[in-house]
Amino acid sequence: MDKNKVMLKLRKICIVLIIAWMICVFLFSNQNGTGSSGLSLKVAKLLFNSDDVALKMEGFIRKAAHMTEYAIGAILFYGYCLTYPKMQPKKRIIFSELCVALYAVTDELHQLFIPGRNGNLIDVLIDSAGGLIGIGIIWLTAILINGMEFKAKEDIARGKK
Repeated sequence: MDKNKVMLKLRKICIVLIIAWMICVFLFSNQNGTGSSGLSLKVAKLLFNSDDVALKMEGFIRKAAHMTEYAIGAILFYGYCLTYPKMQPKKRIIFSELCVALYAVTDELHQLFIPGRNGNLIDVLIDSAGGLIGIGIIWLTAILINGMEFKAKEDIARGKK
């Protein structure tokens, strides 16, 4: 199979994963205020094993969940960009972050119509920061992998395995 066909297949897989991610975000955002808080509180209780601490940490857990879901989105968008090998890394970053930020805006607009929820500019910023964290994870991973590859090449050149 030639490289273009492989890239096209990978691109299609990335699009499916991005759509699945968007649906998941939409479904989480479609919960009313009570359901959303209840889910965050359950997670907090699992993590801290204390009702008092869980109540205090529920808001933090909710914002961390936002950041995590948008970090995942940025990673998926960046993966999509990788199926265009000629795209410059800077453009990959801008495209990925722009897509995440735009989806965060639509997510907050959607929440305006959900009982007990509200659209919030701060949440758009938190979601966008999550996107930047996802991109940072990609870059750190690439640096680590490239460092390992370089070390392996050096070892091979020296006759070590």
